[in-house]
Amino acid sequence: MLKQMKKWLEYRRTCEVLMAQSDRNLADIGIIRSDIPAVARGRCAESGSEKRRKTWLSHPADRMRHLLNMWLGEYASRRRIRRELSAYRDDELAEIGIRRVDINAIARGDVPAGSTGAFAHA
Repeated sequence: MLKQMKKWLEYRRTCEVLMAQSDRNLADIGIIRSDIPAVARGRCAESGSEKRRKTWLSHPADRMRHLLNMWLGEYASRRRIRRELSAYRDDELAEIGIRRVDINAIARGDVPAGSTGAFAHA
């Protein structure tokens, strides 16, 4: 009983620490927020000295979920960039050195040909 309580407390502490991290920090260590409970369970699992602990991405379904979440996050980011830049008037866009036709390329992370301003030096 005491051993289970200790494992549960360790699991909970691990979840709390990881949940407190920013998405960027989690990405740096290869974790997505939705996988935190699985990562914490794997860290707190009992394993014998001869058992090899599987990584949280060792299962193909976990890898696919991770890749899908990454793609969805990138897609949402591109949509946000498009939406925010599209809200500017043409004269405001010209002030920051981009044209309306460049918005999609900028959202994809490409530097449009003939760009001026900050995007020309990125």
